[in-house]
Amino acid sequence: MGGHRPRSGIDAVDSAWSWIVGVASAWIFFWSNVLFCSSGVLFVHVVRHFEVSHGQAFWPFSLANTLYLLMGPVASFVMVRGNIRYISLLGTVLLSFAAFLCFINFQYSSILMFIPLAGVAHGLFDPANRVVVNQVFDRQLSQARSLSIMGIALSYIIFPPVTEALIEEYGLRGTFLLLSGLSMHAIAGSLLLRPPAWMRKRLKKSRRRNPRRSRSNSNTHSRPMSPNESNSIDQDVLERVRQKRLAGVSRVSYMSVDSSAAEAVVGNVDSEDDEAGDQDTLRRTPSNEDIVIFQQCRMNNSVYQPTVLTLPRSSFFEQTRETGTEWVSQLDFLRNPLFYLITATWFTISYTYISFLVTFIDFSMSKGISAIRSSLLISVFATGQLLGQLLSEYVSHRGIMTRRTLTMANCFFLAILLLCLAPACRTYTSFALLSLMIGWFAGSCSVVFAPMLGALVGVENLSKGLGCATLFVALVTLGRPSLVGYFRDVHGGYGGLYVALGIVFFLLFVAYAGGALYKRFSRST
Repeated sequence: MGGHRPRSGIDAVDSAWSWIVGVASAWIFFWSNVLFCSSGVLFVHVVRHFEVSHGQAFWPFSLANTLYLLMGPVASFVMVRGNIRYISLLGTVLLSFAAFLCFINFQYSSILMFIPLAGVAHGLFDPANRVVVNQVFDRQLSQARSLSIMGIALSYIIFPPVTEALIEEYGLRGTFLLLSGLSMHAIAGSLLLRPPAWMRKRLKKSRRRNPRRSRSNSNTHSRPMSPNESNSIDQDVLERVRQKRLAGVSRVSYMSVDSSAAEAVVGNVDSEDDEAGDQDTLRRTPSNEDIVIFQQCRMNNSVYQPTVLTLPRSSFFEQTRETGTEWVSQLDFLRNPLFYLITATWFTISYTYISFLVTFIDFSMSKGISAIRSSLLISVFATGQLLGQLLSEYVSHRGIMTRRTLTMANCFFLAILLLCLAPACRTYTSFALLSLMIGWFAGSCSVVFAPMLGALVGVENLSKGLGCATLFVALVTLGRPSLVGYFRDVHGGYGGLYVALGIVFFLLFVAYAGGALYKRFSRST
């Protein structure tokens, strides 16, 4: 059983070294979010110091988020061809350098240029950290992911009031220098990241055996099989796939294993978007030495989470080229209205999250609340977001509520909060309650987009679906600064902005509810 993942020594997953990598990832997330979690504090002082409009001051922080979204495909391309440690190191160094440049050339044009550069940096190391954690963990992956989430949450809880205190003591320019120094702590965590030892060793062996193939697939690694996954192969499925390949099906995946094994493909793609409970599908070849596994998990009765598992580790995937007609046919999900509903929910949450994070301190200060107490509201917001994310995972995992129903409920409560509570806030308690609840429901929404999209577009098209949705969201966010400037600079407050977002959330709730009623009516007839 040499193909199983090692369970002891430096090669092991879920080992002591794995936890070093997990802690390093959480460390990176904690220090690298110093600049972003302080956006609301910096926003207020940029307006005051440079005497620019609120819409102008909002541009750097909004562009940072937009560029972070657009860096997703770029980061994926770079990770396939580069070392994860170097990618994370480049991102963390670039982040610290961006804040340092704001200190060196302290003017609004520099902030407009260099804070978005920090968004590019974040788009590099964020996915690299998540990938390496998935590589070194198996059974304890959920705990490792929770550790990373805690790193992000603690950053948003701790640093907003710290940044406000630093500005009061050292001024805005000195604070950029200090934030640059704090961000440099993330570099130490990046130095500890590396692909697992078994991956490097297998890669070296494969390169010696077949240099051309190893060069073209040097980083196309697949996730290993855990020992408890011991289902036997369905020979009928394997035979059908072989027949399809002989019939000229061009879009198939296959693997050449180390021993003289026949090429095998086992697939089971079911992109039906219903709420029925499907069991995990797991197929494998008869020999433990010659294994190709395609696992399509339908988690929580509503979403696919695809994983390709392989043995031995030195094997790599190859894919035949897709014809233009086939590639276009895989974009059929663009004709599905539900795709646009999910995407609309995503960019509305993005609008709300960034707008609230950046403007809420200014909003509360306009009501007479002190700067330091207003900065604590972001800490409350981050606490609610963390609780919402954890509760959403628990509810969907237990099957208490489907993700679509959960999203519908979140949209309803966000609409009520933004339409009713936000305009009525006058006391610090009401601001804290609003911040906590918006963080809660927005955080609950934020973790379901990719799973919902996977259930809609299918496993094989998930990357294309995420790419299209991310592009739409990023393009729409370009209008966010103008919207903020219109309400704050023209109408004198953020009440209209929050009401407008509340109306959009209510329309999304109506759309989800209408879809659910239509589906139930269709089934009954």
